[in-house]
Amino acid sequence: MKKEELKYDPVHDKISTIIDYINNNKNFAIQGLIVIGLAVGGWGYYSGLEKNKINISKSQVGVAQNAYNGGEVDLSISELKSIVDEYSGTDAANQALVYLLKDAYQKNNDEAVLSLADEHGSSGLDAVLNAGFYETLGNADMNMNDFNAAINSFKKADKIASTENGESRFKIDLAIALIAKNTFADAVAALKEILDDENISYSDKNRVEELLALANFSKDN
Repeated sequence: MKKEELKYDPVHDKISTIIDYINNNKNFAIQGLIVIGLAVGGWGYYSGLEKNKINISKSQVGVAQNAYNGGEVDLSISELKSIVDEYSGTDAANQALVYLLKDAYQKNNDEAVLSLADEHGSSGLDAVLNAGFYETLGNADMNMNDFNAAINSFKKADKIASTENGESRFKIDLAIALIAKNTFADAVAALKEILDDENISYSDKNRVEELLALANFSKDN
């Protein structure tokens, strides 16, 4: 016997063992392959359905948004509501929700704004839309004279915005709500914080200085 014939090949031995096992257990092996095939096919089918669902929802929300912007408000609102309900959690549903909130707010339907927010939340929105979501809630709360709720909403909007690209408008919203609640000292502190921002725009600076003068006067009188 040659020396090479004595060499042990573990890979070859393992393959031979598997082949022998399949030959001796053909039925079991075939059943296993069928199960694997069904699993892979099922996953592919489900994945295909999800992709199709996303594509359909994107198409529908695009049509609804165009209709809304084109003046067909009643028709588009009905479609946007269906998208929010049917495709919950998708980007399309989030876009539709923003339009519904915008429409309700523009119609001064503050109860509808708060109801939509309570029912659907904002967890699926990106930072920019999420900040706008809470600002809209805060404005609706202000219209309903619920200043505590408005303050909380504006604080959330400002916190979310500060993680991306902070905007003065949310802090200004907060200061106005604090003044409306007659918590003038807190309003003064919030307004001074805005003025400390070197990137504040000229128009925002003028507005903040006017609000600061009002808050200081009200605090001292």
